[in-house]
Amino acid sequence: VPDARLAEVASAFRGVAQSGTGIVIDLADTKFFAMGFAGLILMLERAAIRQGQILTIEGASAGVARALGWCSLRHLIIKNGP
Repeated sequence: VPDARLAEVASAFRGVAQSGTGIVIDLADTKFFAMGFAGLILMLERAAIRQGQILTIEGASAGVARALGWCSLRHLIIKNGP
């Protein structure tokens, strides 16, 4: 059964991808995430590139940044959290 929260995130990401502006994901309050969320970020990154947008992540804690690195997403981090 798909996680309802991931469906909400996917819907929000679709809207953002069509916004035509730079995209910043703030993970300051994030302690952990499911691999499905990382997959959605990868899909958003591809959509952003196609649209000529820049996708960045800020506020990631050291643990979240490490997990993002395991998912090949560390290059998106512009500012780590505390």
